[in-house]
Amino acid sequence: TVNIPGVVWNFNASEAIYNTLIAKRLVAQRQFESEAERNEVLLQVVTAYLNLLEANGARSIRYAIRESSAEVARVTEAFAKTGQGRPADAERAAAELLNRDSELLEADGQADRASAMLARVVGLDQSARYHPLDNFVVPHLIVANELSLSELLTVAVLQRPLATAGAGQAEVVDLHGHAVAALELVRALVDDLDAEVGEHRQHPGQGER
Repeated sequence: TVNIPGVVWNFNASEAIYNTLIAKRLVAQRQFESEAERNEVLLQVVTAYLNLLEANGARSIRYAIRESSAEVARVTEAFAKTGQGRPADAERAAAELLNRDSELLEADGQADRASAMLARVVGLDQSARYHPLDNFVVPHLIVANELSLSELLTVAVLQRPLATAGAGQAEVVDLHGHAVAALELVRALVDDLDAEVGEHRQHPGQGER
């Protein structure tokens, strides 16, 4: 309250103005942080799905190779039994088939781990075996071809939600500084006004002609 009859100052105008701006910046910052978290989850889901797709593709290749090795082992064994082939060839084909069986088991394990990882990310039952909808990885264009690598990196940095959230935090700090400065200015003006009013009351005849 100032020392002027009829004039009452019972609120901080700078806080009323800047707190509204700060609240808006904080809301925008929370939105960018939420978007960054959502993008991180989407990245984890996409990565897990692509890993599952790759693991199932590798298993399909190992299975096809194993079936071919099994056919070779069957034929060489049949020729060896009839005397038309050498037993050594049949033994090498059988050993090769064992190797292919081991590789297929390893591919099955990788597919199971990829399935469990995807289930963990999306919150599904990890004991179930999931299969991708796609039969193979299809490349998709997600950025413009006419942009150079430096331009793409610049766009990525500027549109990164975490970077935008950091900029919003810096704006909030800056607004706090402006609010404090405005408050100090208002206090100084009020003090000067009080001093002038007090001096006028002590010397009421001064300034009159």
